[in-house]
Amino acid sequence: MASSRVVVTTLPERFFLIGLVCQADDFGKFWLNHEMLEAKIFPLDEGIAVSWMRATIEKFIDDE
Repeated sequence: MASSRVVVTTLPERFFLIGLVCQADDFGKFWLNHEMLEAKIFPLDEGIAVSWMRATIEKFIDDE
C-alpha cells in the first residue's frame, strides 16, 4: 500500500516532487519516461541528471 507521507530533504527534491504532481493526471499517474520528465520539469537546468531523477524517484517510492 502506498504511503501518503513523503519526506523530501533537499530543495531540488522538493521542486522535482512539485513537478511530478504537475505532470500527473487526475488520478495521480504520469508516464515514467525520465528523459521526458527531465525536459518538462527542469527544461533549462543542465545540472539535473536523469540518473539523479531515477534515484530520487526510487527514494520517493522506498520512503515508508
